[in-house]
Amino acid sequence: MESLSKTICIMVFFIFNIPVYANYVNAPESFRYMSLVVRDQSPTVFESKVFYENKENFNKFLEEWLQSKEHDERLKRYFQDVFGVKEDVFIMHSDFLLEENHHGVLQSNAKDNDNDGKELNDGVDEDGDICSYENSTLITTAWWSKAGESVRICNNLRSLVVKSHNRSGDETRCYEVGSKNFSSRVCGCGPEQILCLPKKHYENYKSSIRHEFSDRAIFVVKNDKSWFDLMGGDFFYGNKLLYHHYLYLSKIKSHAVFDKSNLLTSNDIVRLKNLDLENSSYVSFPDVLPNKDSEVVSLHMEWAGLLTMPGFLKQNASIRSRSQEIVNSFLCSTIDSRLNIGGISEVVNPHVSDEFRRLSKTSGCAGCHVPMDNLATIFINWNDEGVYNYLNSKESIGHFLGETGIGPQFLAKTLVENEMFNECMVKKAWEGFSGTKIETLSEKERKVLKIFSLEGPKSLLENIFRSKSIQCIRGNNDSCSE
Repeated sequence: MESLSKTICIMVFFIFNIPVYANYVNAPESFRYMSLVVRDQSPTVFESKVFYENKENFNKFLEEWLQSKEHDERLKRYFQDVFGVKEDVFIMHSDFLLEENHHGVLQSNAKDNDNDGKELNDGVDEDGDICSYENSTLITTAWWSKAGESVRICNNLRSLVVKSHNRSGDETRCYEVGSKNFSSRVCGCGPEQILCLPKKHYENYKSSIRHEFSDRAIFVVKNDKSWFDLMGGDFFYGNKLLYHHYLYLSKIKSHAVFDKSNLLTSNDIVRLKNLDLENSSYVSFPDVLPNKDSEVVSLHMEWAGLLTMPGFLKQNASIRSRSQEIVNSFLCSTIDSRLNIGGISEVVNPHVSDEFRRLSKTSGCAGCHVPMDNLATIFINWNDEGVYNYLNSKESIGHFLGETGIGPQFLAKTLVENEMFNECMVKKAWEGFSGTKIETLSEKERKVLKIFSLEGPKSLLENIFRSKSIQCIRGNNDSCSE
């Protein structure tokens, strides 16, 4: 595959007569412009002096800039523009946030809605603290703690029996982490204290969720992975806080919402505790468990890059809004009859309600709703919180761009293999970095970039930066007019 890619690139340059390392940048304005394009900052005084006085070849600077931290940050901002989670997207309930009191004890200031609104406490002391040192337990294995670090947890957050009541009036009990029973007002009764999070980590927690797509994109670019790896790859890339959120949604909260035993496996706990609180790592996603009483593989949850990211699912809370986000952000299009490549006239998923089908059968609405709803049903098992319904899951059958299939990985594969996706990624990359419309490029130049895009995001972006097309936007030398 690698040799084939090189052959294609050589053919492209031969056919279109575009040299790989031409020196188009030799004017002050073009040198400054390219520095802004690649790393969002002007050249340093030293760089300018070397470039102008010693007539250094620009490609030397370009290759150094492409390896810089500033370039990574520029790429991150670009991918955040392609898709980013807004600041106000609700992430995690504040009841689970712990604060350290005067005694050095982590306590929750939440109200217990199952206890007439009273605080979860053993009595407030003279310092106004809910929990005293004597009413706490030293924990050495909390999921957020570093190796050898210990924390003190208020006892009322780890009691084995919590006196609250569920809808049937029965007492709610909390067992070891990994069991099916978790109380909504405790941290989990195992040593990991899996439900809670110190408040001091909350901003980083939210940031890791908001920037998951752009962080993953940088990893994909730097490691020369594919568009599919970005959109639907079955691997996790992030820090401990982000991995915890995946566990929270896919294993813990899914129990609370759907009353289903979704166990935290030993692999889940080991991966979580081995991750760093700040730095991202490349590991497996949380283990996927089979649905209760189901041997149908297509009813089991699957992970798929962007398409199962908590931020993506929560920001686009309805399944139809997820369709719109995908089409707008990654096909540079709107939902209309042009997307109905197969020319079908109905929603193919047999598990949706008649009410959901109604618009796809209504004259004047069907042109948009047939393609939109057939894409939307792929997300049928994820609710508006981004929680997967293990209890009542249905086959996530959908039809997209002329193909019928099941699940988000099918969607990701169909998406990235379509010419509209390729054209959209070229358009966004060119316009995002050059500051000019894609129409400023000739048809021949656009074809070249689309060929590079087929190789993946790294190939597309780096060949834009190295191209005559972008280097000559502010150029005035003879090479640019050749």
